[in-house]
Amino acid sequence: MSFNSINLSIRDFLDHNDIKRAPLNGRQKDRIIHHLVTICSTIEDPRVKGRVIYPISTLIACIFMATLAGAESSYDVVNFWECEKKLYKRIFKTDVIPSHDTFRRILSLIPNESMNTLLVCVIQNLYKTLKKVIKFNQEGLKVISVDGKEERGTGRKTNTSEEIKNLQILNVYDQETGTCIFSDPIREKTNEIPHAQALLKLLNLKDSVVTFDALHTQKETVRIIKGRNGDYVGGLKGNQCNLFQYCLNLFDDDYLTKLSNKGALSHLKTSEIKHNQLEERDFYLHTVTPYELKHAFLEWVGIKSVVCYKKHTIHNVTGKVTDELRCYISSLKDLEDIAYCIRGHWAIENKLHWCLDTVFHEDGMHIVDRQAATNQSIINKAALSICKLMEELLGKKQKSIRGRRKSFGWNFEYSMALMLSLINEKAFEKALIINAK
Repeated sequence: MSFNSINLSIRDFLDHNDIKRAPLNGRQKDRIIHHLVTICSTIEDPRVKGRVIYPISTLIACIFMATLAGAESSYDVVNFWECEKKLYKRIFKTDVIPSHDTFRRILSLIPNESMNTLLVCVIQNLYKTLKKVIKFNQEGLKVISVDGKEERGTGRKTNTSEEIKNLQILNVYDQETGTCIFSDPIREKTNEIPHAQALLKLLNLKDSVVTFDALHTQKETVRIIKGRNGDYVGGLKGNQCNLFQYCLNLFDDDYLTKLSNKGALSHLKTSEIKHNQLEERDFYLHTVTPYELKHAFLEWVGIKSVVCYKKHTIHNVTGKVTDELRCYISSLKDLEDIAYCIRGHWAIENKLHWCLDTVFHEDGMHIVDRQAATNQSIINKAALSICKLMEELLGKKQKSIRGRRKSFGWNFEYSMALMLSLINEKAFEKALIINAK
């Protein structure tokens, strides 16, 4: 099997082509930005008709564009458009900018599902156009990761001693494009597990591998994944105590030595120097036997293998040595594929959750309303996907996501027009000059 990523294809495309920015006149920029407003108008307005001053498309487009340019609150959105008042008047044909209360209120009224569908559609259109340009053909498997994130600044209530838990959002992350395709707020009296199972039932998982941590290693979850024609790689910990203990006992020193002697089909070793430390990783594959299917792994639908993952790290500065051992179950049989998925699962932490906290400062997002906080998080994720795409497309010209976001604020009209031009293939060709090397 193979895993094909559009980001790798973009890099290969850039290796054989030079991309230059084409000059865009004011009329072209405004037309492209108007296209975003038109897309935002497709969302249903939950407000009472006849009492609406600002169209919903105006409000969503304003929040989204301001977030791309660095806004992190409703006050920031207002301040941004005050600085871009001429552009605001050109686009929306008025110089009256909505108040921060108006922006905050619309975020609390729009259903999270509608906001998620709208912005994921925008991101998917960007990638659809790009795939045509770079002639990317989807082959092999893709990895979809499931994990939750806590919004640490949301658990508060004014003038009360009542304890309020922080908002938890379950994210479904497509690693091929680096896009969060679902964001589901978790109700206070439940947990991630039923939410994940409900979301997985909505997905076509053919040619996909779903990765998840030990919390989601549930018999019902793997049954749903296999029922949707997908495969899975899931961690094991104490929540599945009997199965976890069985696997720990299985991978004793003698058995690990035996697997090492079998060669690449049963043992894979990798190493790299990263984050100022040396990491050595060993993956050991145990193929589930027919006897185990009827006993230890009974009711685990589609299970074919168990993997022991050992990591040994040495810090280059402090000399600190750490050792880690984990176990995973999978419906895959190829050790290299499973190792790829195990390593790839951390992308949802490193490339999504970490970026949301460090670039978009979500832990400092003090929005009390849960629906508004979820919608703002969805907007942040869409903006992050666009920053990643622009970073990939511009290659070495812009290395960091934080720098890419700053450029939206510093040169907003051009950056916005360049980004939105990806939605339309003809506009994309006009925005970029592609020369073969």
